[in-house]
Amino acid sequence: AIEEVEELMKVETSDIYPKVLSLLEAAQKKDPDNVEVLWRLARVHLNLAEEVASNSAKAQAELRTGIALAKRAVELAPDNYAPHKILAGLYGVLGDHVSTKEKIENSYHVRAHAQRGAELNPTDATLQHILGRFCYSVAGIGWLERSFASVVFGTIPTATYEDALAHFQRAHELNEEQQSPSKRNTVYLGNVCEKLKRTKEAREWFNRVLAMPVENEHDKKMQEEARKGLARVGG
Repeated sequence: AIEEVEELMKVETSDIYPKVLSLLEAAQKKDPDNVEVLWRLARVHLNLAEEVASNSAKAQAELRTGIALAKRAVELAPDNYAPHKILAGLYGVLGDHVSTKEKIENSYHVRAHAQRGAELNPTDATLQHILGRFCYSVAGIGWLERSFASVVFGTIPTATYEDALAHFQRAHELNEEQQSPSKRNTVYLGNVCEKLKRTKEAREWFNRVLAMPVENEHDKKMQEEARKGLARVGG
């Protein structure tokens, strides 16, 4: 089942998710504690959540299902980088759909699992991207949110846009080495350069996205984000 799932996932279109979900759920019934099945099942729920992002309730349901599966995989195989990566990604996306309090609570999980995954696999570009997203999100927490969080939690994570840029650049380097450019990471390189007032570089990154081929709905969304970015920086 795993080999078939990996072949299907190469297609990168949302219409394969029901088939992948069915294959993995059948595999999990046969072997409930198979780590390779568990984290892949969690990954599908992450993909499905991103497909229904505009419906927060549906997205949350998919993400929380995925989190439970990825947590189990981490418990069973704490030295396998893949479950850590998926769990960090799930918590990160959940932050878009929950209260400030829960978002800040989850940020600790994002950082911990992304860092552990990166320690276990330093050449994984997605983990560097997740760490970049973590830093980008934390750097953007407003003064009021930060004050509120300090009262509730005592301390909260700190990070700068420079930290985010370093992770996004590392992800870009790894993607280039593996000849697997990431439109999402390139969009974030543009976004973080915009935040740092590096307008010329921001324009270059957004234009790079627009020069990449469009093969699926995700690519269309990334191109739209790049166009919005260019409009903001006067491109």
